[in-house]
Amino acid sequence: MVSAEKISVLQVLQAASEKHDEEEIAVWLLDDAEGEAVLCRAWLRTASCGYGPRCRHSHDISLSEFGLRAGRGAAMPNLVKGDARAILFFGEKGLAQRVSVAFVICGESVAYDYEDPQVALRFLGLNAPAKAPDSIDGQSVWSMMATELAIETMLSAGAAAACRATAACREWRNGAVAQGLREQVYKAVTGKRYDGCTAAQLCNTLLAGQLLSSAANGVSPGWNVLPGSSKGICTPAPAVLSGTCVALLADGEVVFAILQTGEIRCHRADSSQLLSSTPTQKITKGRSVQCATLLGNEAFVLGDDKGGLTLVQRDDLSETRQLRASAAAAVSALVGLADRNIVIAARADGVVELVRRRDGPVMESAVSIDSLGALPSLHGMPAICSVTTQANASPLVLVAAAADRLSSWRCTPDCKSELHSHTASEASEAAPVQGRCHMCSFAGSAVLVTASNVGTAIYWWSVADSAGDSLLRLDEVAKYSTLLGSVVCLSAAGGLCASLHSSGGAVLWQGASRQPVLEVPALSRTWAVLALCSDKVAIASTPGFAAKGKSTSALHCAALAAPAEEAEEEPVAKDQKKAKPAKMFAHKARGGRKNQKSKQ
Repeated sequence: MVSAEKISVLQVLQAASEKHDEEEIAVWLLDDAEGEAVLCRAWLRTASCGYGPRCRHSHDISLSEFGLRAGRGAAMPNLVKGDARAILFFGEKGLAQRVSVAFVICGESVAYDYEDPQVALRFLGLNAPAKAPDSIDGQSVWSMMATELAIETMLSAGAAAACRATAACREWRNGAVAQGLREQVYKAVTGKRYDGCTAAQLCNTLLAGQLLSSAANGVSPGWNVLPGSSKGICTPAPAVLSGTCVALLADGEVVFAILQTGEIRCHRADSSQLLSSTPTQKITKGRSVQCATLLGNEAFVLGDDKGGLTLVQRDDLSETRQLRASAAAAVSALVGLADRNIVIAARADGVVELVRRRDGPVMESAVSIDSLGALPSLHGMPAICSVTTQANASPLVLVAAAADRLSSWRCTPDCKSELHSHTASEASEAAPVQGRCHMCSFAGSAVLVTASNVGTAIYWWSVADSAGDSLLRLDEVAKYSTLLGSVVCLSAAGGLCASLHSSGGAVLWQGASRQPVLEVPALSRTWAVLALCSDKVAIASTPGFAAKGKSTSALHCAALAAPAEEAEEEPVAKDQKKAKPAKMFAHKARGGRKNQKSKQ
């Protein structure tokens, strides 16, 4: 039996040079030089960090694809590439070399890990020292069982308990048993097979499915498996809206409903309580609002059927400012770039415009409106959204003239780039039927979805950067049942996409697999717009006639309930006397019984 302490990196390099070519051996050295970046240990080994973008350590290097075991500690020194042949040469000559080898990688596997001696033992084919029976941990017990048997055993305790058990220990989350368990739960709940399902994808799918079904139909689909969450879902009574809702914008715990009349209403998502609203006549008198977006999280920008643009302060909805009275065509779509103080507008005649705010207070600063160009082929009301790729920090704005015809514009610092058109290879040569386009993008990934209210398909696109240029590629065209009707709205969050249909039904799509995971049946009502978030869903219905012939619609919300906060009792100072309860006096005419009892 060989102990782990006797295995040196020279033994590993000698064995690796006999089994592999020199090009297949990679050596990573620890660089302790002053001023070098400190790496995040969790990200390097597992490509996951609980702190996310708030982590103070570098996420520049990741070796997670080689299956490294999670280690202890937050930071580790920087890594630099080393020469395996030089290290082996000096080591065999007995010459001391001031290098510290961190990892040795041969092909697609790790041969040496300076924090895990068992890696070198497995690579050399040596048996690790046997553990005493009382030192076997839970992960070792499950790993000794057949994967299928271990999954069935854990599922026998319930899907929710099994999912929480895999998340109880950091080392269990990346094991084969945990992976198989997540895939089994995903298939049992959604009826779809999804290989490689992560814990975040499973949790987001289950949560979004419950929120969407609760908001649309007021009932849960029965997905009561929520790993890592014990919160309930609030489904308040619908809020009545006096008109057609054209946009829903979620911000924190509230949802802003923008009506066609120009009224903006702020409701709490968990109770539908109206917090504030703006008078109709102060915004767009005699106009019909078509779309809305946020400008730098400070103000709303409304586009109307006359081509006008109006600015409304977000804080108290009291101050308004008209940016433009009219234009040649109606404003059909708006998208805001928060970090640039820029809004991109798409008009019904195909003209794309840049609305840029200068420095200063949002309601007083100068605003310029410039034309970026016109869409090469327009076949209806265009839609617009933005994506950001990892290789290029400048947002990419995409405008859909049809579900299979897009135009892109890169928001460079000087805002002087040009529009570029993209047509899917699957697009027919004949001109598409006139209709309204819908599109949405996934936050944090270069994936977007397009659809039209005259078709029965959803188009999945991806954006890739190559040599500074953005390549737009159509990945898949997903067909859905004609019984659902055409798409009337799209919204995406947490790697999922929700589509509303003209029949009154709704479909939840998994972004990674491009498959529908939940179909919410249609009821007597039909829907107009939707806002899907990670912790809430808001849907506005189409108008219906209420009492006295007034046309009203309804806002349906579903949100995670806030955790109950226990009231803390204030400590009483020693020199402070406790307040005595007030004395109770009964009226003499009624006998004065309480006074008589107290005197006895």
